[in-house]
Amino acid sequence: MVTKDMRRKSLWFGANVGLLLLAVLMAASETARAEETCQLVRKSTGEPFMMYEVIRYRNTPERLGYCLQPMKIWYGREFWPDGTPSRKAMDLGLPKRDLVQTVAKRSLSYGPVSVFDIEHWPLEDEDYADAAVDNYVTITDWFREVTPQGQQFGFYGMVPIRDYFRAIEGKDHGEYKEWQAENDRLTPFADAVDILFPSLYTFYDKPEEWLIYAKAQIDESRRLADGKSVVAFVWPTYHQSNRRRGGDPIEPDFWRLQLDFLEEHADGAIIWTHSAVKKIDFADIPPWWDATVQFLDERFECRDCS
Repeated sequence: MVTKDMRRKSLWFGANVGLLLLAVLMAASETARAEETCQLVRKSTGEPFMMYEVIRYRNTPERLGYCLQPMKIWYGREFWPDGTPSRKAMDLGLPKRDLVQTVAKRSLSYGPVSVFDIEHWPLEDEDYADAAVDNYVTITDWFREVTPQGQQFGFYGMVPIRDYFRAIEGKDHGEYKEWQAENDRLTPFADAVDILFPSLYTFYDKPEEWLIYAKAQIDESRRLADGKSVVAFVWPTYHQSNRRRGGDPIEPDFWRLQLDFLEEHADGAIIWTHSAVKKIDFADIPPWWDATVQFLDERFECRDCS
């Protein structure tokens, strides 16, 4: 005879088995996404090139093809849900450890590379830099406590310090050497992470000057990275600090010059766009996208992709 209690237990068991199966299926899906083997390789040498996108136009396809992998960036609001401290406040308070580790675990479902974007700790200020570096190292340690050994991790744009004007002065100039001295304070930071992600955004419509600036940023990254990969962030519009051109799409020839430079000097690139482009449909994406597709078709082939 089946009692009410037995029926309740049966319903409880069935519901929980259903939840367990759902959790297993979700985990399998996330693992498959994280372990994707698709790889972009140079046609000339067969060497890999890490190429990612954070392209946020309206109706952007989930997969853009060309072995261009989506990248999830984890911003400060994930760690300070009540509001990220401002850079001006010189606030060196750490976020809650459990929040950092929750994000670290979530990041695994987005692939083998995780990027955090925490920008308000004052690395440029001599009085605060050591404490700021300690904070970044602490976050890295917390990340590693809950992630597998093979997961690669780094921070957007913090190493080396992004400085346009001192970078273009040349290595023999006093201001360039001052910039290098500031970067030297970041050595423990560079030692802690797996990949350096320098920021090579475009401030002015001066291609030759951009090349000098970008080469200096890459050179400093290499100097500090001690053999680790260097994957640069680029943005296909002019930086908003430029009052005349800020927000304008970069001309396709200038953009192609940047991509060619990265293929020669970096281990990879992340194409990032500001959320403001969500107002623009992907079908109306500016000509820099055509230049990107041409670059990928000419220089690379895609291997082991489903």
